[in-house]
Amino acid sequence: MMKNLLWLAPWLALLAARAWGMDEVQSGKLALYEANGEPYAVIAIAAAEGRSGEVIDRVRREGGRVDYVRKDVDYVAAVLPTARIRKFLDHSSIAAAELDNFRGRYGEALFGWETPPWSPPKTPARTDASKPATPVRNARADWPPKPGAPNLEQPYDILKDMDGIAFRERHDGNDGRGVVIGYVEWFPDFLSPELQTALSASGEPLPKFLDVINFPATLPTLDPQAQSIGEFWTSRFSAPMTARSRKLTHQGKTYSVPLDGSFRVTRLAVSSTDGGVQRIYDIGQKVWSEHAVLVSKQEAAAGVLISYPVLWSDRTRQAWLDTDLDGDFADEVAVGEYRRTHELGIVGRDDPTTPVRDTIGYALQREGDRLSFNFGVGNHASAVAGAAVANRAPAGRIDGVAPGAQLVAISGHGNNSVATFVRGIITAFTHPDVDVVLIEGNLYLSGVYHLPRDARSVPALILSRLQAR
Repeated sequence: MMKNLLWLAPWLALLAARAWGMDEVQSGKLALYEANGEPYAVIAIAAAEGRSGEVIDRVRREGGRVDYVRKDVDYVAAVLPTARIRKFLDHSSIAAAELDNFRGRYGEALFGWETPPWSPPKTPARTDASKPATPVRNARADWPPKPGAPNLEQPYDILKDMDGIAFRERHDGNDGRGVVIGYVEWFPDFLSPELQTALSASGEPLPKFLDVINFPATLPTLDPQAQSIGEFWTSRFSAPMTARSRKLTHQGKTYSVPLDGSFRVTRLAVSSTDGGVQRIYDIGQKVWSEHAVLVSKQEAAAGVLISYPVLWSDRTRQAWLDTDLDGDFADEVAVGEYRRTHELGIVGRDDPTTPVRDTIGYALQREGDRLSFNFGVGNHASAVAGAAVANRAPAGRIDGVAPGAQLVAISGHGNNSVATFVRGIITAFTHPDVDVVLIEGNLYLSGVYHLPRDARSVPALILSRLQAR
């Protein structure tokens, strides 16, 4: 019987070495890019184990550019000429590959549904500062609203069902204190009362967020010096300029600055396809100057809705965001890099007499000659983070499963990009302070984006390899 099966051996070996093949979704996506004349595309690649070097060599032979590599898990993000992608993918060195998505160009239409870019109302409402706000007897006492909101008045508490409350009573101090969770999704509400305080292993209070990390999107270009795009990233810094008499002129516009000295200027563009754009616009417009110029004609043609001037000091490593668009940085609060200072910046102005907060918090991140203003506008991210680590101390209303734990918030969904999500996963697993990784994977792992659900997609393979390290 064994001899009769020996003739199958060469065929089985050939099957084992068979190259990865594109499914219908990947083939359709590539056909769309080809039909629209896209010269280059970004590919997220899980190389066959131990063969990432071979994949890198093949990318370069095909006239492509390697953007990001993690050889310890055989992951490569690359840019290739669209016309050579089919040939490139037909090789046994590739375990899985995913054609990435052009940010803002095709959107969700690639996946069978389409949400048009958000646009502001024709005549945005402005707050009349001379008109007093509607009085509220007591904002905290009036929340949750009543009657008629049983889900708020009697919220579901997972701790009761999982015996969490009794567990903590039996094991005092087992509330996640001293633990750091790397959370890969989007940025939660940094100003939520429940997401303010964590605890060290010895019980000392700590900021809830240890670090906040964003990634720019990989551009479909062969130019490694091209300015990357992505949600919340500024343009590159200008050359240093000297302010005198607290005035600084850049590109024909004169700004008021908080002090004399050397500064750089850049701009933060909020586009119609950015996540949270409606929230940022709605809150931002309430404090804009009467004579604010939101965007230039060129920026408007590119889909930009708000273009915030930004001032940066190399000496103090601080940024000023012109939140009211009046050209005056002197009336703004300086904010340092979050991972160094744990300072949060704020856009908007809250009215404490109302139960709805009209402010957004952001964590500042610097990478090279650019800044990322990481706005905490993720509703779902806030809910998931709250379930994990919400802390009713000092002014919150609920506890999560581990109220003492800290978070490293990592944006994995911000650029409509599989490559960004995989890089977020890798960052969470390799961050020196992270003990536990929490992945909100409903988009890239569970198949909403039509990835295979059999652990063979690029994110699933890299995740498995990270777990096995």
